Amino acid sequence: MIQDMIRQYKEVCQKDQNVILDNYVLKNGVYFKLDINKPIEQIGEDEFLIVNNREDNVSKPELYKWFKVRDYYSGVLNDDMNKAIDLPAKKIHSTNYLTLFIKKDVFPNSGDKKALTIDDLRKRIEGYFNALEKGEEKFLEIYVGSNYTKSRLTREEKEEFLQTYFKSEVEYIRSTNRVDAIKRHKQYLLDRLCEIVAFVNKFSDKHEFSNYIKIFFNQDINIYEKESKIYTIPRIFNVNDYNLFTNQGILGLPSNNITTNSKKPFLLLRTMQCHVPFRSSAIDVEVTKNFLTWLKKQDYKGIKLDYDYKFDGTPTHKRENAYFNVHIDQSGVIDDFDNIPFDVPKLEFKFENVLLMTKKSEDGINRIVLPTEIIDDFGFMSI
Repeated sequence: MIQDMIRQYKEVCQKDQNVILDNYVLKNGVYFKLDINKPIEQIGEDEFLIVNNREDNVSKPELYKWFKVRDYYSGVLNDDMNKAIDLPAKKIHSTNYLTLFIKKDVFPNSGDKKALTIDDLRKRIEGYFNALEKGEEKFLEIYVGSNYTKSRLTREEKEEFLQTYFKSEVEYIRSTNRVDAIKRHKQYLLDRLCEIVAFVNKFSDKHEFSNYIKIFFNQDINIYEKESKIYTIPRIFNVNDYNLFTNQGILGLPSNNITTNSKKPFLLLRTMQCHVPFRSSAIDVEVTKNFLTWLKKQDYKGIKLDYDYKFDGTPTHKRENAYFNVHIDQSGVIDDFDNIPFDVPKLEFKFENVLLMTKKSEDGINRIVLPTEIIDDFGFMSI
């Protein structure tokens, strides 16, 4: 079903990448734009942004756009903290060396009981950057569950695997520019951590904001895009046990709307030689993730989506068109759907209280339920 739904979305995105970002919304919090050559105290009015999605206004539209595209490339995949860089603590919610995302209530000296000490945050930052330096190892983990496990791979086999499937990514990971950049940004944060904490706490005394404290280093968007690929590709699949390696690339089980791990083995297909329902390429999994992000912005109670919808902000369903009827829960998971090949005509129902059922009114007197009311398992519901 999801594969059918994303087909049109994928075609639209190939023509216009802005479709994805147009539907992306920053989370509540304060956003800082840092220059690695300057102390944080020199941040000006045009280098910070406070986001409050309850208020439908943006005072700095150009700055909002600058943060939005970089935030999109820096967040944890599917908001699943099990895929965070900072494991097992999960205190740092960013995914590259150009950003540092922390919840306001765990930020040092925030006054909250859950707040980290400066020493705790220093350790978390050190571990975070150490993990970023080992990006190549995450790509090797994709091999786990295939013909060889990582522990059995020889050096030559590892190199052959990386050069076959991830040549450009590995070249970038190993580049002197990236290695040096990680060290510089790590040292900047560690050397100036006390000043950063003091500045943010002083800022929060003067400005009201909630949820996140997000720090971005001023860098070209293409670097953010490259770092996003380094983070996303090894984590895009549900688990690595079901990966297939073909001449066209790697196929794996998506993590969108499906879970198959050691804790939930009952979700596997036990009556087939293939234990998982389907496999997708990394590109299709990424498209599916973006499509579900778009879907979350719609009415979660239900949406009618035409087969040929252009994702251009117009009504998602036009009369007489074939469509998908989709319902998602508040967490963004599709919990019901149907494929409607033709538009269903509007049916007129007339309800009658044939059983003469009664309902106690506010004055305590039982009255016969009106034909405009129906009864379900939970009581009376007007229509």
